[in-house]
Amino acid sequence: MLCYGDNKFELPLELRRSELTRAEVLGRIGMIPLKGEEKKFSIRFFNTPIFLQQIHEIQEGDRDSTLMIPCNQEEFEQFDLTQK
Repeated sequence: MLCYGDNKFELPLELRRSELTRAEVLGRIGMIPLKGEEKKFSIRFFNTPIFLQQIHEIQEGDRDSTLMIPCNQEEFEQFDLTQK
């Protein structure tokens, strides 16, 4: 789930725990249309150890979990979230 303040966007299509990898998360987010002319999205959170730690915790967990992806305003608003 992309999060900026009170704004949240749940990625379409749930991932099974066995499918949850860094590459799969980045690939799914890469499928969200962008508003501008940019060809690739940018979210700084993906360059932090916390991101990989959260993926590991979800993979090893035994209950439903949601990967929360914090964004700043610019990062959140780069996506065209009006399209389904």
